[in-house]
Amino acid sequence: MRRTAPVLVALTLLASRAGADDTSHQNYVLGGRAVGLGGAFTALGDDPSGIMYNPAGLIDALEPSLQVSSNLYGLDVSSSGDVFGELAGAVTDLDNVFAQLNIIPSTAGFVDAFGKRMPSGAARHAYGLGVFVPSFRSFAVETSGPGQAAGRRLAYQRSVLDRTLQAGAAYSYRLDRVFSFGISVFGVYRALREIEQTSLSDDVEVARSFTSAESSLSLYTISFVVAAGIKAKLSDRWSFGATVSAPSFSLMNGATLRVVQASAEPGSDPSYRIDAYRDLSAETRSAATVRIGVARTWPGVALLAVDLSLHGPTDYELFTLPDGSPVGGVLTIQRQIERRLVANLNAGLEWQFEPWLFASVGMFTNFSSAPSIPGNAQDRLDRDYLPQLHGLGNTLVMGFLGDNTLTRVGLLSSYSFGSDVLAQQVELRPIGSGGDFKKVDTRSLSLYIFVSSTFWF
Repeated sequence: MRRTAPVLVALTLLASRAGADDTSHQNYVLGGRAVGLGGAFTALGDDPSGIMYNPAGLIDALEPSLQVSSNLYGLDVSSSGDVFGELAGAVTDLDNVFAQLNIIPSTAGFVDAFGKRMPSGAARHAYGLGVFVPSFRSFAVETSGPGQAAGRRLAYQRSVLDRTLQAGAAYSYRLDRVFSFGISVFGVYRALREIEQTSLSDDVEVARSFTSAESSLSLYTISFVVAAGIKAKLSDRWSFGATVSAPSFSLMNGATLRVVQASAEPGSDPSYRIDAYRDLSAETRSAATVRIGVARTWPGVALLAVDLSLHGPTDYELFTLPDGSPVGGVLTIQRQIERRLVANLNAGLEWQFEPWLFASVGMFTNFSSAPSIPGNAQDRLDRDYLPQLHGLGNTLVMGFLGDNTLTRVGLLSSYSFGSDVLAQQVELRPIGSGGDFKKVDTRSLSLYIFVSSTFWF
């Protein structure tokens, strides 16, 4: 899809999507029932998505079940102005809508009980297997416009494909009629592919002078995460749960980087330089996390659930360049990732209209863990900073119960607001010639369609 607009505006629109996954924790919620509850599922965990939220709850799954859910990615609009006005324009642009449609399989899991049962008939042991996609970004932009100098044209292209996949297993054990304990083990795979190209040339059909730079990054990381949970089902009305996830442990990683710079001016020889790096070290690190949840049930009528999560701090380099590398000043990719301590809230209400029909509404926060950006909007800064975007999300889901199936359909929305830092002289920054930085206000709005099916055997 081609757009023509000033490049500085294009870079501003991309700001929130550029680093959201490395500075926030809940871009959208996962699971089946958990989605309708806004991710407040720690006190329940009684379906296959409990593998991620609280493995202790798997023991309360009534029947062996398979759950598959997906998000149909519809629109993601970012703006430094009226984001809702931008959304209205995007909705009427059908080429834009269909160009951005992606099916994201967010959850696929199975849970079953085994072993000798308790005298009451309740299961003593349960296990679960699951695959989750907690993060997925895919976008491309191509734009051009007049340069800051008269008679010059600046062109910009960027494409990003960033995917995270978690696959794991969980075990749950019922201690007595009240307490259960669970443990889960996950392998986490992240693959990032990013290509960025900038060129500055004469604003004529055949340019006599030009300057261009292209950066191509490809990396993967494989890490290992262990979590333990406990659940207390005090009665048929009250449940409590808590889950602790240990910091991730890196197993394998790798990155390749290629930087190409070229320039030509009348009366001088053209220059062309390639810097290529293979077998670079890469990292995606998650810190320790604590989730605490409570759920209040009105049997046959309604359910109210609330979660509070606390995410620990961490600091790492996305990929590491060799000492003395000349491309450090050329790259516009933010390599240093710093996450600070941050808390998030999830809450949801489920209402049963008929034995076969129910609805749920939820909310969740997605506060940024990035360090604060100093100054006010439009202030000049001496260096780049990670974006600091705080998000608020909502979910609305309808559920339909059949003989052996439970189908949920709904809508997820997420609104983010905050600040980012852009290069003041965008013509110079991508080619390594320095340039000032400027703090800008940024907002974004995302809409997803959610579909989930659970099958009992």
